[in-house]
Amino acid sequence: MLVAACCATASAAQFNVRLIEGQPPPGLTDAVQFLDQVTLSNNGQFLVGVDTFAGSNDETFYTGTLKPFTLTLRSREGDAVPGAVGRTFGAMDGVNDMNEAGDFVFVSASLPAAAQDIVAKNGVKFVQAGVDLLDGEIITTLHQPQIDGNGIPWFIANLGTNPTNNTALFHGTTLVFREGGTIGGVPVDSLVTSESTSGANFRVNENGDYIIVVDDGDDQGQDVHVILNGISVIESTDIIPGHGTVYWFNQIDITSTGNHWWCQLTLDSSGGDELILLDGTTVLVREGDDLGNGLQVGAIQTADVNVHGDWVARVGLVGTSPLQSGLLLNGQIIARTGEELDADYRWGTSFGFINDIRMNDCGEIVMIGDVTPIESSTPLLEALITGSIYNPGDIDGDGDFGVDDIDAFIGVLLETNTNVCMQRRADLNDDGLADGRDVQDFVAAVVP
Repeated sequence: MLVAACCATASAAQFNVRLIEGQPPPGLTDAVQFLDQVTLSNNGQFLVGVDTFAGSNDETFYTGTLKPFTLTLRSREGDAVPGAVGRTFGAMDGVNDMNEAGDFVFVSASLPAAAQDIVAKNGVKFVQAGVDLLDGEIITTLHQPQIDGNGIPWFIANLGTNPTNNTALFHGTTLVFREGGTIGGVPVDSLVTSESTSGANFRVNENGDYIIVVDDGDDQGQDVHVILNGISVIESTDIIPGHGTVYWFNQIDITSTGNHWWCQLTLDSSGGDELILLDGTTVLVREGDDLGNGLQVGAIQTADVNVHGDWVARVGLVGTSPLQSGLLLNGQIIARTGEELDADYRWGTSFGFINDIRMNDCGEIVMIGDVTPIESSTPLLEALITGSIYNPGDIDGDGDFGVDDIDAFIGVLLETNTNVCMQRRADLNDDGLADGRDVQDFVAAVVP
């Protein structure tokens, strides 16, 4: 049957609402109030911060899997902190990270008495402010945790009582660089990161490559540099041929293998032009680009790029009234406000359309955004949404349904196809296994 199957035409990518405001997450009785940043690995594991209506103990972290979809409570405000005697978790920062092995990190205040920040790895204290020393000084605050494939946390720490030159980047307990020093010949006046950016100005990948924004403190004002593995790769005042002068970096990242780095930046112009730049040379999308049907790209909000150069971005859609937002995949609109998301929900308004988005190298997506129920007048609800840039049955990920998909699917079932992403896409019933139970769904996907 499989060999004889003819090929259907690819349809729009599929998305599903998985966790939603007003409903209790697994293991708790209090309902979700809002969701924090999400992190996604290539093997379909993710980490997400979930705030509930539980009062003083309302902040939690959940790990999960996409196939099958699961959520597991890992750490909660008010729980005892393993490794920190007599301390309990306090307020938890939304910034988090996870590696392929499932190791995860986050920063939390710890109580009682004066709140002391803790970098927690897998829910266990790694370093603690007010107790531990780094670079010979007491830690005062901790920020922006990341973790590499070796399970070593990276983070930004404020040290000592002197407010000058007190911020530093650490790999484990090893100093990478510090305010007042230099990195790649660039004087470091300050590290341009904050919790409000959800870690967008500091990222670490599986290989331990890092990318971060620093300010050199000179008299030019907005003179900031993107530092990649200790080298300045682009800075404000640089000129992008055919586009203009760089003013500011809004989001940066590096792919899992380090083969691409990218930044979302603003140009120094009265129009506030925004664009996404790949590897310092290629403009993926720019504010004002034509999307067809009378639509243009508006403000660029959040984005992600994978090792294949596939990219997704939330943008405003100029030419709609009232203003809508859209999700672009490689320059094409695959979702927009008001459209049906799944059988039960529509995409919400431009205000909270997509607040955070992560895409892995297999084309799987996890994001946080606002939705509205199709069959009720309930106002906007924040939700955890999953999906894929590939349609069911597109096993080889070329965007079409063809004989190559049949061969790839059979190869997975016979265990001769060891491509991890094809194995994941062959699991059409999302039970975590690619086997004979997926055959019926595969045939339904590819047969017209």
